[in-house]
Amino acid sequence: MKQVLRLVGMPDKIIAFDELPEDFLSELEMQNEKAMLRYWKDFIGTRKRTIQIKPYVDPMTRQLIKCEPIVEESPFTWVVDWEINSNVDAWSRICAYVRQNVQEGFRLLDKIEDMAKPLAPNVSEQITLEPEDVVIIPLKKVESKAETSGNVPAPSLVAESKGDSTCVECNREFANKHGLFIHRKKRHPEKISV
Repeated sequence: MKQVLRLVGMPDKIIAFDELPEDFLSELEMQNEKAMLRYWKDFIGTRKRTIQIKPYVDPMTRQLIKCEPIVEESPFTWVVDWEINSNVDAWSRICAYVRQNVQEGFRLLDKIEDMAKPLAPNVSEQITLEPEDVVIIPLKKVESKAETSGNVPAPSLVAESKGDSTCVECNREFANKHGLFIHRKKRHPEKISV
Protein backbone atom coordinates (compact mmCIF):
# COMPACT_ATOMS: atom_id res chain seq x y z
CA MET A 1 0.00 0.00 0.00
CA LYS A 2 1.32 3.42 -0.86
CA GLN A 3 2.16 6.01 1.76
CA VAL A 4 1.41 9.64 0.93
CA LEU A 5 3.58 12.31 2.56
CA ARG A 6 2.69 15.98 2.82
CA LEU A 7 5.71 18.29 2.89
CA VAL A 8 4.80 21.49 4.72
CA GLY A 9 5.66 24.64 2.83
CA MET A 10 4.20 27.53 0.88
CA PRO A 11 2.21 25.75 -0.64
CA ASP A 12 2.32 22.19 0.70
CA LYS A 13 3.76 19.50 -1.57
CA ILE A 14 2.70 15.86 -1.99
CA ILE A 15 4.87 12.81 -2.68
CA ALA A 16 4.04 9.11 -2.37
CA PHE A 17 6.09 5.97 -1.76
CA ASP A 18 5.16 2.41 -2.60
CA GLU A 19 5.90 -0.13 0.16
CA LEU A 20 7.84 2.15 2.53
CA PRO A 21 8.29 0.33 5.89
CA GLU A 22 6.08 1.70 8.65
CA ASP A 23 8.93 2.11 11.16
CA PHE A 24 10.35 4.98 9.05
CA LEU A 25 7.05 6.84 9.42
CA SER A 26 6.63 6.36 13.18
CA GLU A 27 8.26 9.70 14.06
CA LEU A 28 6.04 11.69 11.68
CA GLU A 29 2.63 13.04 12.64
CA MET A 30 -0.38 11.60 10.83
CA GLN A 31 -2.84 14.17 9.47
CA ASN A 32 -6.49 13.34 8.85
CA GLU A 33 -7.40 14.31 5.29
CA LYS A 34 -11.15 13.72 5.49
CA ALA A 35 -11.78 17.30 4.28
CA MET A 36 -10.07 16.59 0.94
CA LEU A 37 -12.05 15.91 -2.23
CA ARG A 38 -13.35 12.39 -2.84
CA TYR A 39 -10.84 11.50 -5.55
CA TRP A 40 -8.01 12.54 -3.22
CA LYS A 41 -9.45 10.36 -0.45
CA ASP A 42 -9.56 7.42 -2.88
CA PHE A 43 -5.93 8.08 -3.87
CA ILE A 44 -4.70 8.35 -0.27
CA GLY A 45 -6.68 5.31 0.94
CA THR A 46 -7.97 4.65 4.44
CA ARG A 47 -5.74 3.73 7.35
CA LYS A 48 -6.21 3.09 11.04
CA ARG A 49 -4.55 5.29 13.61
CA THR A 50 -4.44 4.18 17.24
CA ILE A 51 -3.82 6.75 19.94
CA GLN A 52 -2.67 5.19 23.20
CA ILE A 53 -3.66 7.09 26.34
CA LYS A 54 -1.36 6.60 29.29
CA PRO A 55 -2.92 5.49 32.56
CA TYR A 56 -3.05 8.24 35.14
CA VAL A 57 -3.73 8.62 38.84
CA ASP A 58 -6.83 10.57 39.90
CA PRO A 59 -5.54 13.23 42.34
CA MET A 60 -8.65 13.09 44.53
CA THR A 61 -9.10 9.35 45.00
CA ARG A 62 -5.58 8.22 44.09
CA GLN A 63 -7.23 5.61 41.87
CA LEU A 64 -5.34 4.39 38.79
CA ILE A 65 -7.49 5.15 35.75
CA LYS A 66 -6.92 3.22 32.53
CA CYS A 67 -8.35 4.52 29.27
CA GLU A 68 -9.15 2.59 26.12
CA PRO A 69 -7.08 3.56 23.07
CA ILE A 70 -8.76 5.79 20.49
CA VAL A 71 -8.96 4.18 17.04
CA GLU A 72 -9.63 6.32 13.96
CA GLU A 73 -10.10 5.03 10.43
CA SER A 74 -9.79 7.71 7.78
CA PRO A 75 -7.53 8.84 4.91
CA PHE A 76 -4.27 9.86 6.59
CA THR A 77 -1.11 11.44 5.24
CA TRP A 78 2.17 11.80 7.10
CA VAL A 79 3.32 15.38 7.60
CA VAL A 80 6.95 16.44 7.25
CA ASP A 81 7.34 19.83 8.95
CA TRP A 82 10.71 21.44 8.24
CA GLU A 83 10.54 23.41 11.53
CA ILE A 84 10.67 20.25 13.67
CA ASN A 85 14.11 18.66 14.00
CA SER A 86 12.80 15.13 14.52
CA ASN A 87 10.83 15.41 11.26
CA VAL A 88 13.94 16.56 9.39
CA ASP A 89 15.90 13.61 10.81
CA ALA A 90 13.10 11.19 9.89
CA TRP A 91 12.98 12.63 6.36
CA SER A 92 16.75 12.19 5.96
CA ARG A 93 16.43 8.52 7.04
CA ILE A 94 13.56 8.03 4.55
CA CYS A 95 15.66 9.57 1.76
CA ALA A 96 18.63 7.32 2.57
CA TYR A 97 16.38 4.24 2.57
CA VAL A 98 14.71 5.25 -0.70
CA ARG A 99 18.08 5.77 -2.44
CA GLN A 100 19.18 2.26 -1.45
CA ASN A 101 15.91 0.47 -2.22
CA VAL A 102 14.40 2.22 -5.24
CA GLN A 103 13.41 -0.14 -8.06
CA GLU A 104 15.82 -0.43 -10.93
CA GLY A 105 14.98 1.83 -13.84
CA PHE A 106 13.36 4.56 -11.72
CA ARG A 107 15.39 7.75 -11.75
CA LEU A 108 15.61 9.89 -8.60
CA LEU A 109 16.56 13.55 -8.41
CA ASP A 110 19.40 14.67 -6.15
CA LYS A 111 16.90 16.02 -3.63
CA ILE A 112 13.88 13.76 -3.27
CA GLU A 113 11.78 16.67 -1.95
CA ASP A 114 12.19 18.32 -5.38
CA MET A 115 10.17 15.44 -6.85
CA ALA A 116 7.14 16.39 -4.70
CA LYS A 117 4.38 18.26 -6.52
CA PRO A 118 2.79 21.41 -5.03
CA LEU A 119 -0.93 21.13 -4.25
CA ALA A 120 -1.60 24.61 -5.71
CA PRO A 121 0.32 27.17 -7.79
CA ASN A 122 0.52 29.48 -4.77
CA VAL A 123 -0.80 29.71 -1.23
CA SER A 124 -3.95 31.71 -1.95
CA GLU A 125 -5.35 29.45 -4.71
CA GLN A 126 -7.31 26.23 -4.46
CA ILE A 127 -5.93 22.74 -5.03
CA THR A 128 -5.13 22.19 -8.70
CA LEU A 129 -2.96 19.07 -8.40
CA GLU A 130 -4.59 15.85 -9.59
CA PRO A 131 -3.74 12.52 -7.90
CA GLU A 132 -2.51 11.16 -11.26
CA ASP A 133 0.23 13.83 -11.28
CA VAL A 134 1.69 12.80 -7.90
CA VAL A 135 5.03 11.02 -8.14
CA ILE A 136 4.85 7.53 -6.62
CA ILE A 137 8.35 6.23 -5.96
CA PRO A 138 8.42 2.43 -6.35
CA LEU A 139 10.53 0.56 -3.80
CA LYS A 140 11.77 -3.01 -3.62
CA LYS A 141 9.69 -5.22 -1.37
CA VAL A 142 11.66 -5.78 1.85
CA GLU A 143 10.33 -7.76 4.81
CA SER A 144 10.46 -5.82 8.04
CA LYS A 145 11.98 -7.27 11.22
CA ALA A 146 8.55 -7.66 12.82
CA GLU A 147 7.30 -9.83 9.93
CA THR A 148 10.34 -12.11 10.00
CA SER A 149 10.31 -12.67 13.75
CA GLY A 150 6.58 -13.36 13.93
CA ASN A 151 4.03 -11.43 15.87
CA VAL A 152 6.00 -9.57 18.50
CA PRO A 153 3.66 -7.83 20.93
CA ALA A 154 4.16 -4.10 21.27
CA PRO A 155 5.17 -2.81 24.68
CA SER A 156 2.14 -1.87 26.72
CA LEU A 157 1.66 1.30 28.71
CA VAL A 158 -0.66 -0.40 31.17
CA ALA A 159 0.90 -0.67 34.61
CA GLU A 160 1.18 -4.05 36.24
CA SER A 161 -1.62 -4.65 38.70
CA LYS A 162 -0.50 -5.07 42.27
CA GLY A 163 -2.55 -7.37 44.44
CA ASP A 164 -1.90 -5.31 47.57
CA SER A 165 -3.32 -2.07 46.04
CA THR A 166 -6.62 -3.50 44.77
CA CYS A 167 -9.89 -3.03 46.64
CA VAL A 168 -11.42 -6.41 47.55
CA GLU A 169 -15.03 -5.18 47.64
CA CYS A 170 -15.22 -3.28 44.32
CA ASN A 171 -12.10 -4.65 42.54
CA ARG A 172 -10.62 -1.19 41.77
CA GLU A 173 -6.88 -0.72 41.36
CA PHE A 174 -4.90 2.08 42.98
CA ALA A 175 -1.41 3.45 42.39
CA ASN A 176 -0.32 2.80 45.97
CA LYS A 177 -1.50 1.56 49.37
CA HIS A 178 -2.34 5.06 50.60
CA GLY A 179 -4.88 5.54 47.79
CA LEU A 180 -6.45 2.20 48.69
CA PHE A 181 -6.58 3.20 52.37
CA ILE A 182 -8.42 6.47 51.62
CA HIS A 183 -10.80 4.69 49.23
CA ARG A 184 -11.71 2.05 51.83
CA LYS A 185 -12.29 4.72 54.52
CA LYS A 186 -14.65 6.70 52.26
CA ARG A 187 -16.39 4.03 50.21
CA HIS A 188 -16.40 0.99 52.49
CA PRO A 189 -16.43 2.20 56.11
CA GLU A 190 -16.65 -0.52 58.72
CA LYS A 191 -20.10 -0.75 60.24
CA ILE A 192 -20.29 -1.29 64.00
CA SER A 193 -23.15 -3.54 65.14
CA VAL A 194 -24.60 -3.06 68.62
